[in-house]
Amino acid sequence: MLLQIIATVFLLIALVKAWNKYHDKTFSLIESSLWTVLWLAVGIIFWQPEIASRLALFFGIGRGADLIIYVAVIVIVYLLFRLFVHVDKMDRQLTKLVRTVALQDEKKDRHTDSKL
Repeated sequence: MLLQIIATVFLLIALVKAWNKYHDKTFSLIESSLWTVLWLAVGIIFWQPEIASRLALFFGIGRGADLIIYVAVIVIVYLLFRLFVHVDKMDRQLTKLVRTVALQDEKKDRHTDSKL
């Protein structure tokens, strides 16, 4: 029971943070809503673990804990993919910016050298 209370407090804090990020314009409405659904689902599964077992049986998986692990792995791999795409995009933007600045510096140096 104590673990459920601690988990519930953590979930409530996570929900409040998700909506604070929406109000700070860090998250969009869709992002905050998705995080809300995720945290509520975690809370429901935490308080009613038999739901996970029934869902696992529906999908042909033996135990609810296995279903949770499978879903968690899929979500983590998806998030890693999104993170990789984001980092790759930032890397390309940084490369483009550095090239532009280097070319501008080269033009300045040529202009300065020609005056001497």
